[in-house]
Amino acid sequence: MRVSIIGNGGQSKRIQKILKKKKINFFIYKPKKPNYFDKQKYNDLKKSNIIFITSPNKTHFDYIKKFLKTSYIFCEKPPVNNITNLNKLKKLNNGKIFFNYNFRFSKLAEILQSKKVSNLGNLVYANLISSHGLAQLSKYKVNWRSKIKENPKGVLETVSIHGIDLINYIFGIKKIYSPYLVN
Repeated sequence: MRVSIIGNGGQSKRIQKILKKKKINFFIYKPKKPNYFDKQKYNDLKKSNIIFITSPNKTHFDYIKKFLKTSYIFCEKPPVNNITNLNKLKKLNNGKIFFNYNFRFSKLAEILQSKKVSNLGNLVYANLISSHGLAQLSKYKVNWRSKIKENPKGVLETVSIHGIDLINYIFGIKKIYSPYLVN
């Protein structure tokens, strides 16, 4: 089995630690700006059975398109940065992608699931407010999460997306009203 990781940031390091503990060998592809894709490494990645995509958010959809036919994919959230690519992703998904929406496996998910089946009725409205402690640290200024071009929706992309996914997973969402969701 050949395992590859695209990206070498914080989440990549966590995955590397798990793979090392499990004694699973892996190849790390470290994307470089501005295009994030090195054609020479494409063939190495294409030979992978499993690919972890931990690169910046804006690159996820392109990597999914490139490797979905050849590999199982574990992709960090969010899978896409706009509605247009979300609709394209729905057509591409062949059941070989897992997105890291970890709240689905939390105690909170268990509690919400148990409340859903009670006589409380259907969810009519939810309001999600989220922040991230990273913004309080001095290293935030040089972190990709603070760069508008790389992370245009800010904390909505990196943290709030977990809450939105959990609400959708448990209750289903018919419509999201947000000034941040644009094509």
